[in-house]
Amino acid sequence: MSMRRTYRASVFACFYFGVLVFIASVWFFMRGTPEIRIWGAVILIAFGLLGLPFVRAKVAVDDEGITQQILRRRSVRWPEVLSWERVGHPDSDGPETITIKTRAGSFTLNHNCIYGKRLDDIESELRSRIAQERCSEPPPP
Repeated sequence: MSMRRTYRASVFACFYFGVLVFIASVWFFMRGTPEIRIWGAVILIAFGLLGLPFVRAKVAVDDEGITQQILRRRSVRWPEVLSWERVGHPDSDGPETITIKTRAGSFTLNHNCIYGKRLDDIESELRSRIAQERCSEPPPP
């Protein structure tokens, strides 16, 4: 039985585009002067282009491993995962994240896709997969 879960940044996307709609409505009502008209259009287009890659961000977990896509795609297979760490910032309101250490380096899962209960789901999946991989490895000589 194959398992595949994909986590997307849907809450971030709704918030981001809500802010853009607010800025667009303010710009629409204040566009009387040519200076505001030009800068408003430039700001809207810039924010739209800057946010597009982060709105399409996703983290997929399947039987092969974990795949994360933000600006570029990063995949790691389960046997390549050495360890992971749940990182929180107790002195700030910043979100907790999971940093995965692999043989090729480490990377942090996107906190716009993995948050709250999703963070717990990914951590339990990592725990079970790593335990499963370690049990299937032959003992050292």
